[in-house]
Amino acid sequence: MKKEQKVLEEEYPVLEKISFLISGKNRLGMSFHSFVLSTFVNLILKRANFYLKEFSFGRYEFVEEEVLQKDFVLEVFDYYTGTKREVKTLSGGESFIASLSLSLGTSDTILKLARTRPLECLFIDEGFGSLDENTLEKVISLLLNLATQSGRIIGIISHLKDLKERFPVVLEVRKNKTQGSSLKLIKNY
Repeated sequence: MKKEQKVLEEEYPVLEKISFLISGKNRLGMSFHSFVLSTFVNLILKRANFYLKEFSFGRYEFVEEEVLQKDFVLEVFDYYTGTKREVKTLSGGESFIASLSLSLGTSDTILKLARTRPLECLFIDEGFGSLDENTLEKVISLLLNLATQSGRIIGIISHLKDLKERFPVVLEVRKNKTQGSSLKLIKNY
């Protein structure tokens, strides 16, 4: 009995250290759960930065190094001003490309970690109307290239008439007060 007690007393400091690390009683003040989540967020931001840099013509990049902070706030680095700022300060169009970049980065990261086939389709609802002409062109070109390279079907839900001509297949919803809505398939190839 004394032998077992002595072994337990010797192991206690190690187990206590492990307990402190897991529960967040460490120099970062971060639990193991939060650490794992922040690691995934960091992977997502790295991939999302590829898209955000492209969509913003090199102006914005998500700030990655502060993900391990206890009170993490998502920020972008603005290369025009040379400063960091919270994503909530971005304009409507900038917010849209930041959200789209995060969505694409999340999708890419999950697929890479799961080592599975790419998702068959991706739907993006609205937001395109908030983009200026050059950014809209950049976003659409990148999405069309992504569809071609990955084999994904990328669906765009938008009211912008100019987008109809850019995509090979358009499913148009036509509203009629007396007969209800109908669908029209338009092939642009």
